Amino acid sequence: MGYRRIVAFALFPLLTVLSVRAADEKDADAKPQGAEEVLTSHGLHKVGAFYALPEETVMTKKYKEVEPLRKKATDAEKKAKDAEKRLEQKRQQVIMCMQKRQWLMSQLNGQRSGDPRIVNQANELSGTIELMDKSHEVEDAAKAARSAATDVTEHYVELVLQLRKGYNEAREKYEALAADEKVTQALESLNKDSATKLKLGPTTAMAMLDRNLKRLETSFVSEIIQMRKGDGDLWYVSATFNGQAACDLTVDTGSSSVLLPYATAAKLGITASETIRKSPARSPTATRSRRSSSTRR
Repeated sequence: MGYRRIVAFALFPLLTVLSVRAADEKDADAKPQGAEEVLTSHGLHKVGAFYALPEETVMTKKYKEVEPLRKKATDAEKKAKDAEKRLEQKRQQVIMCMQKRQWLMSQLNGQRSGDPRIVNQANELSGTIELMDKSHEVEDAAKAARSAATDVTEHYVELVLQLRKGYNEAREKYEALAADEKVTQALESLNKDSATKLKLGPTTAMAMLDRNLKRLETSFVSEIIQMRKGDGDLWYVSATFNGQAACDLTVDTGSSSVLLPYATAAKLGITASETIRKSPARSPTATRSRRSSSTRR
């Protein structure tokens, strides 16, 4: 029994030495983060003389899609205007034919026996008017061109708005990082041994992105709202809601509210609460048609 106690006491100093060494090795492994590790832990990476967020690279790549899409939207808008111009020319041609036919008919009213030449001219005009009324080629082409222009313009506007949102979010992250003491100290530590002074972003490329976005935004974010004439006496505008491109809206000067199709509202995340009073509504086209029917009756 005494021998065992002597061995146990002899081993105790050895175990104490080993535990101290293990603790020293553990402390040696748990070194404080280096300056560069501090920056990379926040998602920053070196870009020239800057430490930048990865969002900058994503936005730079995304911006390359903007210019081709803007050109596509411009070309589509030109085609739509040309098609609408041809449609307006057709309408004016129909009006002129109707006015001329009316004048010819007034000439016949003063004659006992109609002049065959006038009758033939009036019949020819009637045939021309009928053919133009039956042919919807120009109307269909104008509608298709306008629809294509609206689609590509909405895509273009959405892309610019997404880039602006991304830029603002990145800017806020940079402001938070600039206020972080660890990030500031890490940059100061790196600059002690660096010939080139390193800085926290945003980089010059992001500043250029901001300028380019402002230039593009002025083309569709302004106090002047462009309206387009549609069927009959209706006018249309392209609208955006909460930074998202939505759809073409009909301008009705007699309306006291804004009406959105259910599918469009759902796409935008706009829902009606239970407390909102619900009431039936008619589109301007339906109202105009109803009034015309009442007049004819």
